[in-house]
Amino acid sequence: MIGTLNSSKKDAAIIGGGISGLLAAHTLIQLGYEVSLYESTHRLGGLIKTEKSDFGISEKAANSVLASVPVIDLFNELRTELCPVQKGSNKKYVLRGGVPRTLPLTVTELFATIGKAFFSRSDGQASLSMKDWALKHLGAAALNYLIDPMLKGIYAAEPQQISVSAAFPKLVVPKGHSLISGLAFCHEKKKSKRGPRAQMMAPRGGMEALVNALESSIKPKLRELKLGYTALNLPKASNVVICVPAYAAAAFFRTEEQNDLANALEQVHYTPLITSTVFYHRKEVSRLPMGVGILFPSIEKRNLLGILCSSDSFPGRVTDPSLLRSFTVLLGGTARGDIMNLDDERVSFVIREELEKLFQVKAPPIHINNHRWTKAIPIYSSQIEKVWEVARATWCAQPGKILFGNYTGQVSIRGLIEEARELLIE
Repeated sequence: MIGTLNSSKKDAAIIGGGISGLLAAHTLIQLGYEVSLYESTHRLGGLIKTEKSDFGISEKAANSVLASVPVIDLFNELRTELCPVQKGSNKKYVLRGGVPRTLPLTVTELFATIGKAFFSRSDGQASLSMKDWALKHLGAAALNYLIDPMLKGIYAAEPQQISVSAAFPKLVVPKGHSLISGLAFCHEKKKSKRGPRAQMMAPRGGMEALVNALESSIKPKLRELKLGYTALNLPKASNVVICVPAYAAAAFFRTEEQNDLANALEQVHYTPLITSTVFYHRKEVSRLPMGVGILFPSIEKRNLLGILCSSDSFPGRVTDPSLLRSFTVLLGGTARGDIMNLDDERVSFVIREELEKLFQVKAPPIHINNHRWTKAIPIYSSQIEKVWEVARATWCAQPGKILFGNYTGQVSIRGLIEEARELLIE
């Protein structure tokens, strides 16, 4: 979240009814603001949507949320049940040599990685890509089989495209420190702020349950709600919160003659992504391991970014768990944007081909649901840091002018919830 509230005036206008807009509205209403919400489509929730079929549910976007204390507090307020990962299905895998492994490094590589983490010292360089940071502080094996797949799972992007200071500021190593001593130093300074470790959870009925609960909570309390309304100019309000993607926000600042901010926003790049939910008879996919999912490093040269084991992880994902399993397959990303050009039939063929090669899955899925996003996830490169800098120095410098979305500092639902709830304690 960039900007501050004008707390002397208790009116607010929110542009965008995705998850960030809903969270902003919910929080401001709690703080006693009169809130108007404007959304260009005819539904609230943005990318988050849970679709039902005869075989189970599929998610258009996020499948789960890391449940930190603020996340749990919000769900409790909304009286929406959160389910932890099912017993026996909490393993996470990385593909190496065509085999899913819970620990993808060899013993030799693991010791080399630990040695670098303890002894490789930072030269204090201001901004590093995740690739350069990993090579400096962990080594090539950790880059290929730990950092690369992790970034595939979060951003669907390559390590050289992600800035450490933008995406993982806590991993910035102070000059003269190693990674281990730097983390210990930062931990000591911020010890009082640490809470219990967040766990992966999901609403029982799917992620849209969060949207529905927020919508039900705020609708009766909104001063005004306009759906299917395309705002051409910023509304006149003491507090204006813009909760649309960076490229959409840029248009408002062109009309406001804030060209530096508009130019910066237009340079935020997004990852192209296809998410395909596939349903199989259990007996056909017995070779796929039980767990949270499998991430595919670039070095493996596969056509998939990863597989989330949806029905293994959470209850209610298939209509009959004794007979069916469902998976969310991730394709595309910045390295394989060409996959976006394939039609649904070809996408299905790519998935079938990969599952057959890796897990001997011979039969086709009994149902498949593809979702395409040409601009799915903002890439946290050094460019996005320039947006934050320009925004703070220009439009957001005035109280009551706020940018809030998955490009303003937190890309995850957990992060957005935590930022919104911080307003309650300021």
